[in-house]
Amino acid sequence: MSVQVTLSFTNTEEMLAYFTGRGVVAAATVKVEQPKPEVKKEAAAPKAEKPKAEPKPAAEPTPAPEAETTTSAASSIDYPTLQKAVFALANAKGRDAVVNLLKDTFNVGSAKELKAEQYADALAAVQAAEQA
Repeated sequence: MSVQVTLSFTNTEEMLAYFTGRGVVAAATVKVEQPKPEVKKEAAAPKAEKPKAEPKPAAEPTPAPEAETTTSAASSIDYPTLQKAVFALANAKGRDAVVNLLKDTFNVGSAKELKAEQYADALAAVQAAEQA
């Protein structure tokens, strides 16, 4: 945030008197301008109306392959979960242990640099390092 102040004097003597505090200043005009807050307007996207489909008869659910189940479970790891594990390892073994693990295993300097797909593997590695 910034504030702009403008002082106006009729001559240099008035200005000097104002800033030095000597003498009587006639009528100095003081103008303070504050910036107006910027308002960003987002264009509303037109809402497409979906055609109503008739309900289909319920079908027997097919069991999902096991590989897909583990992938969806792995992708459900969020950054705060990983972050808690990283902090726990740092508290237990020290910051250097975390940095070395991330550098050697994932070639990154911090957990923030990991991709979401790597969170599950990183969590497993961090937990294993804490157990060791």
